Amino acid sequence: MRTKPHKEALVEQVLRQIASEVFLPRIVERVRAGLRIQRRVAAMFPSYIFIRLPIDERGKAVRYAHGVRDFVRCGGAPQPISPEVVELLQVKTWPSGVYEPPRVRFHTGERLQIHGGPLRGVEVIFDRELSGPQRVAVLLADVCFPARVILDSEALWRA
Repeated sequence: MRTKPHKEALVEQVLRQIASEVFLPRIVERVRAGLRIQRRVAAMFPSYIFIRLPIDERGKAVRYAHGVRDFVRCGGAPQPISPEVVELLQVKTWPSGVYEPPRVRFHTGERLQIHGGPLRGVEVIFDRELSGPQRVAVLLADVCFPARVILDSEALWRA
């Protein structure tokens, strides 16, 4: 089911009155707010929600519910999603319905690559985690002198 932008929670409430099985998987995101990284819970799939219902009986009521855009369609017909896919998401988010990705951990001496900002593509060697949200110290890998750089850990990939 497709929703209007940022209306997933509203649609979830509305559809719970129409259908017995409604699932809105959520994910914990880390977002920058000024100089700080904050955690927020958001829809795992923005503008999408899962619902199981007899489409012939209740499809019209669901389709025209407040905040709903349309069914996910393929070739003009509503497209069902595999129950296995939904079950996998339910297992990952159980019991709260919210998935919190594990924090990426690097090891001292591990070779990494910066994937964002002005140093994009530069190879570095992980030095250590710092106090503060998601901050790490890395050493530039291919320079003749030891140059330490402080980065957000989200800016690193394994090389």
